Amino acid sequence: MADHTIKIDLGGYNANNQPWLKISVDGGSWTTSSSEDEELVTEVIAGQSVQFVISSGSPITSIDAIIDKSADGFDIFKVDPTESNAWTGIIGTVKGEEPYAIEYTLNGRQYTEDPKMRMI
Repeated sequence: MADHTIKIDLGGYNANNQPWLKISVDGGSWTTSSSEDEELVTEVIAGQSVQFVISSGSPITSIDAIIDKSADGFDIFKVDPTESNAWTGIIGTVKGEEPYAIEYTLNGRQYTEDPKMRMI
């Protein structure tokens, strides 16, 4: 079992009819807007595992990628979460905050959400 679980589900649609994710970390409260998702920060410690999962009953059909979006080359993961490791990454030893993207498929189309992760 992972040290942290980041669960995703469809939160709703914005004014442009684009979906946004609601995200829950470790069984906590769900985020309530796409802007709240973008400000969501998961705090982790070196060596911990983080697994990304789709909520049961969600209309989201797949997680397609977890992508580092850091402009400075900083990568919080020493093992990246991929489909082959059940979307479970291992946190490295470099402290800092990293924006990342969750790419997912809903109704046959791919979308992206951009929360953050911080090593403490």
